[in-house]
Amino acid sequence: MRGRYNKHALIAGGVVALCGGTVMVGWLTRTDILLSLIPNLETMKWNTAVGFVLAGIILCLQSFSFSKRSVVIKSLSILLVLFGALHIYQGLYETNLGIDELFVEDYIARSKGGIYPGRMSISTAFCFFLLGLAQLCFFYKNKLCPFVSSFFNHVVIFVALVSIVGYMYEIPAFHKLTFLVSMALHTSIGFLVLGFFFQMNTPQWGLTALFFGDKVGQIMARNLFPLLTILVLFLGVAWVNAHRLGLISMEFGISLFVLLFLVVGLFMIWFTATSLNKVDKGRRKAEAALKEANAKLELKVMQRTAALSDINTELQKSNERNKIFVSQAPNAIAMFDTEMKYIAASEKWYEDYDLFGKDIIGKSHYDIFPEIGDDWKEIHTKCQQGDVNKCDEAGFEREDGSMQWIKWEVRPWYSSPDDIGGILMYTEDITTQKIREQEKRRIEEILSKTSDIARIGVWDLDLADKKVNWDKVTKEIHEVEEDYVPEFKTAIDFYKEGKSRDAIKSMVDHTAETGAPFDAELEITTASGRSKWIRTIGQAEYDKGECIRLYGLFQDIDQIKNAQYALDKVNQELTAILDSGTNVSIISTDLDGVITHFSKGAEALLRYSMEEMVGITTPNVLHCEEEVHDRGMALSTEYGRDIRGFDVFTEAVKRGGYENREWTYISKDERRFPVQLAVTGIRDSNGNLKGYLGVATDISEIKQKEERLKEANENLEALAARLTNQNRQLANFAQITSHNLRAPVSNLLALLNLYNDSTDQADRDMLIEKFGTVITHLFETLNDLMEALKIQEQTPQQTEQVSFQKVFDKTLELLSGQILEHQIQVDFEFDEASEIRYNSDYMDSIFLNLMSNAIKYRSTNRQAWMSVKTLRDEEGNIELHVEDNGLGINMKRHAEKLFGLHKTFHRNPDAKGVGLYLTKTQIVAMGGNIKAYSEIDKGTKFVIKFNKSK
Repeated sequence: MRGRYNKHALIAGGVVALCGGTVMVGWLTRTDILLSLIPNLETMKWNTAVGFVLAGIILCLQSFSFSKRSVVIKSLSILLVLFGALHIYQGLYETNLGIDELFVEDYIARSKGGIYPGRMSISTAFCFFLLGLAQLCFFYKNKLCPFVSSFFNHVVIFVALVSIVGYMYEIPAFHKLTFLVSMALHTSIGFLVLGFFFQMNTPQWGLTALFFGDKVGQIMARNLFPLLTILVLFLGVAWVNAHRLGLISMEFGISLFVLLFLVVGLFMIWFTATSLNKVDKGRRKAEAALKEANAKLELKVMQRTAALSDINTELQKSNERNKIFVSQAPNAIAMFDTEMKYIAASEKWYEDYDLFGKDIIGKSHYDIFPEIGDDWKEIHTKCQQGDVNKCDEAGFEREDGSMQWIKWEVRPWYSSPDDIGGILMYTEDITTQKIREQEKRRIEEILSKTSDIARIGVWDLDLADKKVNWDKVTKEIHEVEEDYVPEFKTAIDFYKEGKSRDAIKSMVDHTAETGAPFDAELEITTASGRSKWIRTIGQAEYDKGECIRLYGLFQDIDQIKNAQYALDKVNQELTAILDSGTNVSIISTDLDGVITHFSKGAEALLRYSMEEMVGITTPNVLHCEEEVHDRGMALSTEYGRDIRGFDVFTEAVKRGGYENREWTYISKDERRFPVQLAVTGIRDSNGNLKGYLGVATDISEIKQKEERLKEANENLEALAARLTNQNRQLANFAQITSHNLRAPVSNLLALLNLYNDSTDQADRDMLIEKFGTVITHLFETLNDLMEALKIQEQTPQQTEQVSFQKVFDKTLELLSGQILEHQIQVDFEFDEASEIRYNSDYMDSIFLNLMSNAIKYRSTNRQAWMSVKTLRDEEGNIELHVEDNGLGINMKRHAEKLFGLHKTFHRNPDAKGVGLYLTKTQIVAMGGNIKAYSEIDKGTKFVIKFNKSK
């Protein structure tokens, strides 16, 4: 019923709006026939037409359903109320607000000398005002509002009927309603239509309740009222017009009116009584049927109750199964109720979020993870209201400071079709993937370093921004300036026109479309006009299934190609002979898989003759059984049906596609080799499938090249790593050389000063001996450094058994001059650990750096003292402690940069900031660590922990 009303309301609203629009056109074009239904009757004013357009739109909108429907209708209704109120105000107070002829001039009223040209009647404005209020009341949810809305609609209908009757019986007072301006006839009809259809929004209120329903009285009212209304109006009009024309007297007319009314009324009563009797008869049948239906319904209720009990039981079992499904799911899934309390969680969830051993079921998710922010809580709230939230990548910092990257999907789960029971949260830890991306960047850095050494350039093609980037080597190969910027559209023009340019275009397009890498040797013409052979390697980078970037290597192989040219020329004849053979097998079959054609290439590759294969067997005999079985299992899972045998090769063709993948062929002599097999359908002119065609290419050589390329890439990376290590060793060697020679030289200067200041010959002789010892050790240091330079290929992991006492004695002799000069007390103890397997050069450097620092940064306010000893911790690891009572270091300010390169913390002219940096570098390289403990003006203690394996 509601759908039929919406359709009729839409039509009525459209007609009313169209009527108003037609009148507006009449005013704009001054077409009198469009302004009044009957010539010489009242015209519909411009503003009245505007009001009908607005009211018609409101009625039409009630027939539609959209998100902001009530807001739009309320807004238009308020506008209609204000529209009517302004015109009522003008009419009651006889003022002119300037809105009557705001858009058009009422030329008809002005020609007749009207008082207020263009002004609608107060009754018209009153009807617009009431219609707007009725719609506003209808949309406000209040018990009284529907009644008020219905009352206003009834008033509008009544006013419209009075006006129409006035026109029918030519009684101006009825359509003027005591006001100066009349309501036009089509205005009255428009209000009657609007009032009726607006009232149909609340048919249960007011007089309309008498006509709508299935009760006997409502049926009688629907049958009698329309006919009675038509009868009275028709007889009244007939009598009035006959009397005005003098055809009948008043008494005769009234008598005839009464007589006809009685006769027609009796007929209507008979018709209505007959209809009611039929209804009553139907009612009695319906009551009998209802009793029978009630009995059946009670039986069904009993049956449904039992079924409902079974359903509830099954629902409980289903919930338990869901919990089991969640808990045993291979992914990280958790199930929550509406209060975000755990109902179930998979083992992967426990693993990813380190929850093993914790009882989380029944506890709040926010208590388990208190660091969850308000943004996540808002997402959970929205999902519990029916939303679904997805994210492909997001990072979270845990309480321990670690970074975890995850992707997730959060969606509601339903306890019934309309009730949300909570949310399901699926997450996947992609931290490993992010680490791989970082590793990728590291490899790119290695390739960049390698290119500088091997003269291999790098290129990058950004498809999104249409930019081309060349590194320095690539620009040198193209013989362009270092500041040259290649253009996206013209960079390819460097390739020699013809085969090379066509090939690079094809390979770039193919890689962008399929993601397959390319590796080709092509010719280019450099900026200086020289022809040059190059090798270019490229691969694609995809984002969400779309190729966004191409990048790769660019190598100058011109000399290699020229050297091969002579050899190629000599071997042309042999190559032609080899190329005359074929490595392509072409086999066709019928729909059952029986071979119908076996090419010469197939004979050459597979060693079978055409006679052995055609019409006898299927291509299955050429394949590895394990591969066919595995592929059949995969296709069966994908398509949901059992696929085996020959169907494995043809399933994709049957579905309108084709099959192209790598297989292993087995020849007659049991030789196995890889092929790229493409299977397509053979169809007739009508598109019907008649058979299958398989084209296989031997890709053994390609596979071998791929392996060689892979091996070459691995060798290239190893070369880069070795060169990087050599550079690091050379830099380390230079630093050790400059730093380790400074201390002995300083010691020689100190001894020289002592010698010059001494007057005692015995002291001078003793100092000469010290000179010899220091010079000897200096010579040994130089020899050691020279030896290190010769064997710079060796790594610091090459070790030997080192005695702490011997290293200490050697260092003490090197520093003896400074120790004597400054009268420094030196204590040592190596009882707990007397020796260790270590790199001897590194151990010498460590002792020298730490002990020389103790001398260099001594305090002049007290007797200088240092201690060197070894200990073992609880796990048996060896520790070296070097302690002094010197100036000390402000650890609050300098702790983080204490071991930094060129970091100094005292104004000592000899401080270079290298010793501690080298010391830590050497210790870490050997798998150990070093810590410092220091207070200003109290001294410093260095603790070195050596790797136990060392």
